[in-house]
Amino acid sequence: MRQRVRRRRRPVRWLVGVLIVLAVLWCGYWYAASRVAAMGIARVTAAVAARGNEAGCGTQAIAGFPLTLDVQCAGARFAGSDMSADLGQIGLVAPLYYPGHVEANLTAPLTFNAPAPGLAVTASWQTARATADVGLNGLSGASLQLAALSLQQSGDSLRLPFRNVSAEAAELVATPGTGDDYRVTGSARDLVIEPANGQKLPVLAGAVDLSALKFGRTLGTDIKQTLRSWIANGGGIDLTRLTLFLGAASVSASGPLTLSSAGLLSGTLTVRIVGMDQLPDIMEGIKPGTHDRVAQLVGAVSAFTRPVKTEEGEARETVLNIRDGAVRVGIIPVGRIPPLKL
Repeated sequence: MRQRVRRRRRPVRWLVGVLIVLAVLWCGYWYAASRVAAMGIARVTAAVAARGNEAGCGTQAIAGFPLTLDVQCAGARFAGSDMSADLGQIGLVAPLYYPGHVEANLTAPLTFNAPAPGLAVTASWQTARATADVGLNGLSGASLQLAALSLQQSGDSLRLPFRNVSAEAAELVATPGTGDDYRVTGSARDLVIEPANGQKLPVLAGAVDLSALKFGRTLGTDIKQTLRSWIANGGGIDLTRLTLFLGAASVSASGPLTLSSAGLLSGTLTVRIVGMDQLPDIMEGIKPGTHDRVAQLVGAVSAFTRPVKTEEGEARETVLNIRDGAVRVGIIPVGRIPPLKL
């Protein structure tokens, strides 16, 4: 009888022993990860200091045991010889059961000052959240979400010709797409820009959805080099949709594109314009004196468009031919797209 009881207890003892060993190993794993995080912060701080700058936290803490690694940096600050930036708080969360995934939450406000060019910007927001997924081949995906964003420029720089910028929400997501493609999506709602000259611009909104063809499923450890390699192999882009709303009017485009090593776009885009007859008045409000010129351009472009029905209402549709940045509608040149610098 006693032997049967002992035999029954042995599996239980083994299970308890295994659980204890796993708990000890997990504690060691969390402690090692926290030490690596602390050393990483110290190395970044030292690297910034070696260049004559200063970066650090007012107070720093590492917590989250046992499931996550939480790094909190309150009073984050960067100071260089010609610029400085102060942030309320940075919070990084890395779930140890999901290696390579990091979430960051930023607490407003952010102040940026660069006296030489006259930049003085204060940013505030309701929520600011970023995520990143890192693997053995580098950064595989990232996202940024902002809500109730506000930017105020109080300097005298001509580089930022606005006083206030606000947006109800903005989002940017980069993630592997289907097959060997890489997908980027983004959107912004209720974007209001107040220029320094006091003009009143229409409420803006926009969205983009594109795929970099045969890009691969990672951004790599050096994003610029990854982009250069992709461009050297063709640089094909599938623009699913790019839409810009200007008040009651909107312009959307879709089609195939290629990007040259010089950063010049080529391809064919199908463009739909809702509220084309309102564009002269909208552009006049943005830049006084342009009404008649835009009206002439709209009249010329209308000859090469056809009426279509869209979700936004009646629209005009045409095809843009782009070659090395030069844009034409039929035989009419309508502008030039500047090269994209990498």
